[in-house]
Amino acid sequence: MISLDIHRYDPIKEQYFDSVYASLGRMNYAKYHVSKDNLFIRELVYTLYKCDLIKNLVDKNNDKYYLLTYHAKDVDIFKDEMLSAAVRSLVLADVTVLRKTVEEFMKGRAFAEWCEYDRLRNTKAIKKTAVEKARELQLKDEYGFLLYFAERAYDNMRKQRIDPGDGVSAEIPKCIVSALGIRTCPYCNRGFIGVTGGQLLGVQLDHFYNRRYFPFLAVSLYNLVPCCGVCNHIKKDDMTDIISPYEDNANFDKAVHFTYEIPKASIKDPDGGKRRLSIEVSESDVIKRQRYQNNIDMFRLREAYEFQEIEAERFYEKMLAYPESRLREIENHFKENSDYSVTVSNLEEALFREYFADPSDYTQKPMAKFYRDLYYNIKGWKR
Repeated sequence: MISLDIHRYDPIKEQYFDSVYASLGRMNYAKYHVSKDNLFIRELVYTLYKCDLIKNLVDKNNDKYYLLTYHAKDVDIFKDEMLSAAVRSLVLADVTVLRKTVEEFMKGRAFAEWCEYDRLRNTKAIKKTAVEKARELQLKDEYGFLLYFAERAYDNMRKQRIDPGDGVSAEIPKCIVSALGIRTCPYCNRGFIGVTGGQLLGVQLDHFYNRRYFPFLAVSLYNLVPCCGVCNHIKKDDMTDIISPYEDNANFDKAVHFTYEIPKASIKDPDGGKRRLSIEVSESDVIKRQRYQNNIDMFRLREAYEFQEIEAERFYEKMLAYPESRLREIENHFKENSDYSVTVSNLEEALFREYFADPSDYTQKPMAKFYRDLYYNIKGWKR
């Protein structure tokens, strides 16, 4: 429901990468028992190569790409700068690269085997055959590292502290929210993002491409979307193709609108029938329109905003009580009987203050888009 400006990450993304990379360098894996010579990072890069992910992440015009693809089978040959380039391409991959990487991954053998491993490890031991148990052990040896990486790397990242630019270091989730300058959930625009008493507490980060099926993106910056607890819980492991708030060519404000339908009165129904609040998508591109629709359906926005129908009713009744002609009368009354100058615009702002919202308010005020759309819709103005 809200588009986020990825360029706001520019002041912190280098710090974010350095912090994550250093954290990975200190991690160990059961296969090695101890962490030295960047063995954990070497295993990560080798796993990316094995899953055929390097080709989509590393710039093919970069000499390091050829070195990585040529030497990847021999983990010990990796140079530190090669490791850094590969991990950087993973951690700071933009939205377009992430989408392409996920699409290619889902077409390959590695994804099918990963899903099989996920199914087997989530099946009770008593229900597994001997063949399935043997297969699970085989797949664990092949992909167990990805599971370990998704859990440990993300948990460690949340504990790291960086400076968002004000000279005071803070935990990364808080810095992400501060850098974006948002207070409300970009998925629903109804709830705050971990804001309590004016402070950021318990910030939740949704993995746009979930950790269950895409564990290698656990700490990719542009895969982490600050959101409210409700939306994070609803989305969870759902793989429906929705639009990321980070996508450059996405414009929720232009494509998605709240409308309040007011049926015309008839002889049989003088009141005009039942009024209805709805959410509409206006997008010429068929695929993109469906993706916008998927956002609405996944986060159950129609059901969520049904509770706000009373707000639309209240606003409509207030509009009937104070039409422009009535406001003109009040304006003229002040001109004739008072030293104070009051305009129709002043009166509208006083009466409908909560409905006056600018797109810049969407990230700060819950339901700001709902109120703005409602105002334009009922007033009959074009956006």
